[in-house]
Amino acid sequence: MFDKILSFLFPSPCVVCQKPAGRNRFVCNSCKEHLTLLKPGAFCKTCFAPLPSGAELCGKCLSNSPAYGQLVACVSYQGILRNSLHRYKFGGRSDLHTSFAMMMCAQLLSFGCTDFDVVVPTPLSNERLRERGFNQAELIAKDIAKQFHAPCVSNALKKCRDTERQSELDMHQRDRNVRGAFALSSPDAVREKKVLLVDDIFTTGATMREAAKTLSAVSKSVTACVLAKTDIRQRS
Repeated sequence: MFDKILSFLFPSPCVVCQKPAGRNRFVCNSCKEHLTLLKPGAFCKTCFAPLPSGAELCGKCLSNSPAYGQLVACVSYQGILRNSLHRYKFGGRSDLHTSFAMMMCAQLLSFGCTDFDVVVPTPLSNERLRERGFNQAELIAKDIAKQFHAPCVSNALKKCRDTERQSELDMHQRDRNVRGAFALSSPDAVREKKVLLVDDIFTTGATMREAAKTLSAVSKSVTACVLAKTDIRQRS
């Protein structure tokens, strides 16, 4: 199924190693063996916690439902994919965004999550944007929007205050760290719209929950989409 979905998209190098992946494919055979692809049905639909067969939501999400209705994630944040994402964000390989976006497009098709009006990237603070030179989520979001012929509204959300690095905090600290950190800067662009909210990594979900909460004040619905889902014990 994965290869069939990829065949609908434009050719690209392997999303992990950037070597030729073969005709109409985005993951070469060598890298595919080391990727843990995530599939709908076996996980909580909003946080990807493992679930018993037949359940849709975990206990945490049942008691505290996020403002987005579905989480679409491609792979586990580990091994070669983790290394590739680090090169993208910190190693001067901002050109990898298109390959990552194509992988996410394939997963959106696989999950049947293609009914959205606009694509919105999770914003960075001005300080983090100056440090990195680009917003990794924005580059990916623009590519996804292009493939699905939807507008990318990069300025829909803004980071209204600087926060500590989420990767350096535990689960409870992450929640407090991002609480009230986002604001709508272009509410009319997402008003009564079905929004696809894009980020690169989902760990505890604190950032995604807070951003979706802000968007849901005016939007019709929010679907979350990330490249990688990390184990809660991992640091991103």
